Amino acid sequence: MFAFAIAAMILSAGAQDAAPATTPSPAPTVKAKRICRREAPIGSIMPHQTCFTRGEWAVIDARNGDNWDTARRANAARNMTIPQALRP
Repeated sequence: MFAFAIAAMILSAGAQDAAPATTPSPAPTVKAKRICRREAPIGSIMPHQTCFTRGEWAVIDARNGDNWDTARRANAARNMTIPQALRP
């Protein structure tokens, strides 16, 4: 039984060595085109250039849109007038 186990290990080790050692070649990376925008930060008149890819700009624009909606709703709730029927 012991001899059988040793023979199996030797055969399996030989089978592993016989297998071709293929390493996956890395896929060619395609550089995404960067899109630059000129922005003037708050409190400054000097614009600066900000560059991101199209996908990154989409995420930034979506996040800015969400923030704008949140701020608009908060401002509307704060400036809401009291209806005439509820006034003292």
